[in-house]
Amino acid sequence: VKLNYGNQFMNEEDLWPPIEEALIKKLDEIYPEKCPELEAKDRDIWHYGGARSVVRMLMSVYADQNNQGI
Repeated sequence: VKLNYGNQFMNEEDLWPPIEEALIKKLDEIYPEKCPELEAKDRDIWHYGGARSVVRMLMSVYADQNNQGI
């Protein structure tokens, strides 16, 4: 699959280095899916949400690299 990345066309598999399952598991352990505490500050919620978003994205890339459905 060729993707238009800016003015360049790249193979989809060239966009990411191989992602190890151990990395995904560790990040998922550090940043699990959870609801924020009522007393959490907005900034902390945004930071955690951003970190969790990266974990989800890496899970998706890992699944694609290993031809797995999510």
